[in-house]
Amino acid sequence: MKMTTITTRFAGVDDMDALVDMQVGFEQFFQDLGSSEPYAIDAAARRRDLFDIHFGPNAFVRTLLAVADGQIVGRVSFYRGYTADVPPFYHMQLAGVYVRPEFRRRGILGVMFARLRDVAAAENMKMIKWSVWGPNAGAVRAYEKLGGRRFSDAWDEHFMFLEV
Repeated sequence: MKMTTITTRFAGVDDMDALVDMQVGFEQFFQDLGSSEPYAIDAAARRRDLFDIHFGPNAFVRTLLAVADGQIVGRVSFYRGYTADVPPFYHMQLAGVYVRPEFRRRGILGVMFARLRDVAAAENMKMIKWSVWGPNAGAVRAYEKLGGRRFSDAWDEHFMFLEV
C-alpha cells in the first residue's frame, strides 16, 4: 500500500472510537509478545477510562495521532512530568506508542517523534522519557534510530529518553 503524506494532530472527543481501537491493538501487541498481563477488560470500561484520562474533569493525557490517506495509523499518548534533578525540569512522559502493524516501517514513528519534540520544546519540557517492555527489541532499535538512548534497564524494561 502506497501512502501519501503523513500528518499529525491531537485527538479530540470525536476520536474516541480510534482511541479505543488503538488501545485494543496496543494490548493485543503485548499479548502477542507474550505478556501475562490481564488485558481482558470490558469495552465499556476501556472507553470510560480512555475518555476520563483524555477529556474528563481531571484529564491529564494527550494523544497525538498519525494520519495517512485520511486514516488514523498511529498514536502516541503522553503527559507532562517533572524531574526533581538539580536543576529540576519538566519532561514529556510517554504513556503508550502504537502504529498499526500494516503501517510499520514507513516513517510514521519518525513523524510522530518529530512533532513530539516540537510540542515538548514549545511547552518548556527538556526531554522525552518512556519505557519499552524487554521483549520488544524491535521498538528499542526503532527508537535508537530516532536518537533515543537507554538510561536504565530494570524489571524487564528499557528506560529511554530523547533530549529536546
